[in-house]
Amino acid sequence: MATASGVTADSARRSFGFAGAATPSELLRDPEIDAVFIASHHHSHAEYVSAALRQGKAVFVEKPLATSRAQLESVREAYQEAGQRGSPFLMAGFNRRFAPATAKTREFFARRQEAMMVHIRINAGFLAPGHWSQQPCEGGRIVGELCHFLDWSRHLVGSPIRAVTAAALPDGRRYSRDNLAVVLRFADGSIANLVYLSNGDPSVPKEYFEVFCAGAVARLYDFRALELIRGGKSRKINCAQDKGHRAEMLATLAALHAGKESPIPFDELMEVTEASFAVSDAMASATAIELTSESIANPKASFVSA
Repeated sequence: MATASGVTADSARRSFGFAGAATPSELLRDPEIDAVFIASHHHSHAEYVSAALRQGKAVFVEKPLATSRAQLESVREAYQEAGQRGSPFLMAGFNRRFAPATAKTREFFARRQEAMMVHIRINAGFLAPGHWSQQPCEGGRIVGELCHFLDWSRHLVGSPIRAVTAAALPDGRRYSRDNLAVVLRFADGSIANLVYLSNGDPSVPKEYFEVFCAGAVARLYDFRALELIRGGKSRKINCAQDKGHRAEMLATLAALHAGKESPIPFDELMEVTEASFAVSDAMASATAIELTSESIANPKASFVSA
C-alpha cells in the first residue's frame, strides 16, 4: 500500500491487511510487484499510470485516466514505449459497462440493423465548487464522473464517437457546469443524449437510461431494474443495485492471470477520455467538436469544429 503520506499508508496497511507500506515511488520501482491499482486523486492518475507502465507493470486505474490532454499524451507515450518491450496492460475503472443490466441490454439489441437512440439522465446532486474534485487540476465532474456515461454509451453502441456537442445552464447557485446536456454522434449514425444535473431533488434516483432501436425499447432504472419492451410485450427484471464493480474486478484479474489484454481496449480508453475533454470544448465554443483518429492518437492536437 502506498499513499502520499507514510502515516496514511501504514494506517491503510493495518486496516486492509496489506503486507507493507511504501511511498508511491518505492512501490513503482519494486521489482517484486507485477501490477498496481491506482485510486488516488484524479490529477495524479496519469503520472502514476505512466510511471507504472514504464516499469513494466500491469495497471488498473480508477477513472479518469487523465485530467488534461498533456497528461493523456504522456499515458499514450508510456503505453507505446511499454509496447516495444512486451504487451502492456492498462485498465480503467469504467465499471458500468460490466453491470449485469448492461450485458442484458446489449444482448437485447445484439441483432440490430439500424442506429440507436440512447438517452441518459444523471441526477448527480449538488457538489460545492470548493470540493477537491471540482478543482481545475482534478478535471471537475465532467472529466471525473460524466466519463462513466460516455463510456457506457460507447460500449452499448459499439461504434466510435465521432462528434460531441454540449451546453450548460447559465451561471447560478447550483454551479452551472454541473447542469449540462451532451449529445454524442457515433460512426454508425447512433446518437446518445446525456443530461447531467446537480440542481434536482436527491430523492429522485440518480441514473435513468432509455434505449430506442428497431421497434424496441430498453429502460434501466438506476441499475436496480431493467425493462425490455418489444412487440407490445414487456419484461421487467428487478435486482439488487449492481453497477458492475465486482464483475469489472473479476474480469481484470482473470485477464491478468491469463496473460490476456485489458477488458477495455486501449483505443477505447483514449477515445472516451478525449470525448470527456471535448465536452468542455463544445460548451466553450458552442459548436460541435469532431473526434478524429488523429486527435485520439495525438491528444495534444486541437479538435476540429464541425
